[in-house]
Amino acid sequence: VEMHQADSVIKVERNGEEILVHFEFQTTDSYDPEMALRMSEQWLRCCVQTADSIDVPNKTEYLGILAVLGNLIYESELISNIIQEETMHQPNIIEYWTEKATAEAHQQGVRERALEDILEALELRLQPDTANTFKPTLEAIDDLQRLKQLHRAAILAESAEDFKQALEANEN
Repeated sequence: VEMHQADSVIKVERNGEEILVHFEFQTTDSYDPEMALRMSEQWLRCCVQTADSIDVPNKTEYLGILAVLGNLIYESELISNIIQEETMHQPNIIEYWTEKATAEAHQQGVRERALEDILEALELRLQPDTANTFKPTLEAIDDLQRLKQLHRAAILAESAEDFKQALEANEN
């Protein structure tokens, strides 16, 4: 007999009967069938319907946790829509999480655009091959102010050494 430890188990009352709900988190590839095939939109709807049918006092929090875990596979907008359609609930965590995801996506987009602008300036001022040598270092920078300073430095750089000095100066 092979034993497995459950990731999370909760006891709930459903239709006057106590039952155990077992959550299993998949963190590696599953092959039989593949995880992507098992995790369809219909499966998510079924999970939400089942979660909504369980009698727990903190149902919106429970659905919010389902949404957070579901975000490992699904887009946050899809999860939010399905929870609202299937349950008529709007867990506070989804509102917070959706706003946070939107802000993070915007921040990531601004950062990516800043990186593109720096590399484009370096390609125009120097050579494309030279610009690419700085790419890994630039991709590791998250600070938008620092990226703005480096964009100015890239525009003004007369040589790879000029930009390298600006890059090193900004590290301090």
